[in-house]
Amino acid sequence: YSSLRPHNFALRSLSGVLTGVTAVMASSSSSAQPGVAEVRRAEAVIAAMRSNPRMAAVQQNGCGALRIIAHGDLVCKHAVISSGGVEAIVTAMTTHPKQAKVQENGCGALQDIAFGDSACKKAVVDAQGVEAVVAAMLAHQSSGKVQENGCGALCDIAFGDSLCKHAVVQALGVQAIVAAMRAHPSRIAVQEHGSGALCDIALGDANCKQAIIDARGVDRV
Repeated sequence: YSSLRPHNFALRSLSGVLTGVTAVMASSSSSAQPGVAEVRRAEAVIAAMRSNPRMAAVQQNGCGALRIIAHGDLVCKHAVISSGGVEAIVTAMTTHPKQAKVQENGCGALQDIAFGDSACKKAVVDAQGVEAVVAAMLAHQSSGKVQENGCGALCDIAFGDSLCKHAVVQALGVQAIVAAMRAHPSRIAVQEHGSGALCDIALGDANCKQAIIDARGVDRV
């Protein structure tokens, strides 16, 4: 019983954080200084994640909470970034590679962050988020949600500049996308995000286009 107490305490603590995050995000209240409240919410979630790095449930819910915040406007996305959220998400994913729910929420959170401006995309690339997403997709090929969120994340990243496109190519993202589309032919979101990602990559230079050809990505579009 005593060995379970730290675990239960951690889950209760994060549960409280998540409840607060969800309630505030659903409310219409605003801060006098845009971004301050969002940073505080993100910091509270990240603190729980850093305090319990080996607890998959904490990391799963933490990634989910950061996704809720990052799903907001650009101020919300930048709040997650400035609080160290991208690094916390990638750390959760690399620490718990076999936990599909951690990977699903992690990919989803990175997707919502990368949907922001060029600074958001750069933050994901710099934190090795592309590699984390590709690793998740390759390790959980049967999970439709991981593949859906993974393709979505790579699509939003590849929509950025040439450095973003090359980051996806170099991390074997094209192969992961094609494999996802092949494994889940009837999952519309996988096909939509996957084809969108290949389109974004194809807008790059000759090396980007060749990577798609070599991975037989043309056959999947």
